[in-house]
Amino acid sequence: MKLGILGGGPAGYSAAFAAAGAGCEVAIIERRERLGGVCLNEGCIPTKAYVRTARIRKLFNRAAEFGFEVASPDISWERVLARKERVVKLLTAGVELLARRRKVAVYHGEGKLLPPANILLNGENLSFDKVIIATGTEASVPPIPGLSEAGYWTNREALSARSLPRSVAIIGAGVVGVEFAHIFSAFGVPVTVFEVMPSILPGIDKEISSGLETALRKDGVRIYTSCQITRVEKNELFKLYFKVGDGEESSLSFERLLVATGRRASFPEGMEALGIEHEKNRILVNDYLATSNPRFFAAGDIIGGALLAHVAYYEGELAVRNALGANEAVDYTGVPSAIFSALEIGTVGLSEERAREVVGDRIRVGRFPYSALGRAMAEGKREGFVKLIADKNETILGIHAIGEGASEMLAAFSVAVRNRMKLTSVQETIFAHPTYSEALGEAALAVDGKARHI
Repeated sequence: MKLGILGGGPAGYSAAFAAAGAGCEVAIIERRERLGGVCLNEGCIPTKAYVRTARIRKLFNRAAEFGFEVASPDISWERVLARKERVVKLLTAGVELLARRRKVAVYHGEGKLLPPANILLNGENLSFDKVIIATGTEASVPPIPGLSEAGYWTNREALSARSLPRSVAIIGAGVVGVEFAHIFSAFGVPVTVFEVMPSILPGIDKEISSGLETALRKDGVRIYTSCQITRVEKNELFKLYFKVGDGEESSLSFERLLVATGRRASFPEGMEALGIEHEKNRILVNDYLATSNPRFFAAGDIIGGALLAHVAYYEGELAVRNALGANEAVDYTGVPSAIFSALEIGTVGLSEERAREVVGDRIRVGRFPYSALGRAMAEGKREGFVKLIADKNETILGIHAIGEGASEMLAAFSVAVRNRMKLTSVQETIFAHPTYSEALGEAALAVDGKARHI
């Protein structure tokens, strides 16, 4: 079978590799110069490179606590930027090497879909038996008066900035917004975040998001929630006019403005002629990732849902199997999500609020604070906790963590939630001491009031 993959991000290249492994003749059509998509080039990886540098800077500021008498170091932003670029280039080169080894053809340019299952690229009509659409998303910008003329940043421009701004406003307190707030504030940049919803990280367990808001404020980040930006002006500085709740209009000025208000679908040209149905922000697929045209499948951010690289890997590979004749439905049970900000966040399954909506007040919740955790105490990382939510039958519905190592505990969280493990399975597991994962075992015991160390 000849399989065309439109898009070379996580969904696209994982689909291509799976198809090549199944003996297909495969081609990726990617509009960027490098494979890897937003995640590798302009998202997950470069931001984590900056987060690492930010954490080292913050640790230097606490050196005296650990017995070192050192001055806070100067930042060479050129070297920070160069390191980020090296990391990105190394990983994108690795993906491209894997494509060559798997004999996946890679074409660069803007592809247009044609019937019956073709892609037009730079005047050449590439013919396939089936096509997987994995064109991803791009930054979504709200219709705020004056914003489009202001020369704002999105995540792309913020990651490639040649110098640190003297001050920055961030519109949006989702994942992108809170990660950049942490990065800039750690480097000494005054940061102000504006969020239209009542709390940061809308949709995340409120106890977790509240913990992060406290940590960001402790680092000097100003945060306005329930806030509406009414207009933007740009002279030498950006001037934002805004209202908090029903209050009067106020204004503040900043050197830079970062818009982090979500993503919108990057629809490929030619869908309508092929009868591929879509909504405002996603291509419509069935449970088997097939579009309304049976020769076209879709995977990754372009189909909406959880805009996460690891979900895109899963969808890309599943789309290939189904394109080759399998009949496997998607199963998003136990999908993990990690956020890297002033405190790390790891979350799987239902939040406490959502669990109460689904099963009522018959849920059981256990928490264990890092302040009672030996490893956290020894490493000076006492902020945070692990929270476990179960139903009346002791089935684990969700596990959430905030604090050091939260993302690395997600594997255990996912296994528990995906397999609908019982509370006793975690309570009876022996957790290594001293580790951060002990907090999971303690949180499970805390559901029954049996935690050892609180």
